[in-house]
Amino acid sequence: MSNPFDFSQFTSNTKPPAAGDGGTRAEDAMGSGPGGQRSSAVESSFGPEPSGVGVAAPPAPTGAPIWWIVAGVAIALVAAGVALLFPASPIILCVAWFAAGPVAIACFAAYSLADTRRRASIYYSASPKVVWLYRIGILVTFASIFICAIQLALWVGRL
Repeated sequence: MSNPFDFSQFTSNTKPPAAGDGGTRAEDAMGSGPGGQRSSAVESSFGPEPSGVGVAAPPAPTGAPIWWIVAGVAIALVAAGVALLFPASPIILCVAWFAAGPVAIACFAAYSLADTRRRASIYYSASPKVVWLYRIGILVTFASIFICAIQLALWVGRL
């Protein structure tokens, strides 16, 4: 019967130097040979070492993605303007209401999502002006939705 704890087939035939040999082993545990030189095994495993390591510049601070707020407000204002200019067309009024409502609010939702992701970065730079721009943008969007809805209601009332 064979020994179940015999692992000699998985080890090499060379024995490591004994503790009292005075360091006759050519490499230490980190792969450095005599005089601190790297062995070819370590170099081939990890590739050659770079000759000069440059220091990367730190990333620039990021702020809130204001373009989403600007896009939402612009869409809402254009929709309100279209609703005021073409009050007799129900299709145009419905499209204007849809643009001022779900489309503009989706822009604000995209802003909120992108801003939350950026706030997770250590390089985020918050500005109190953006908070007020967001609040005013939401108010303008709700006013545009109201204008479009009123124009649509007035058209329905004329039937």
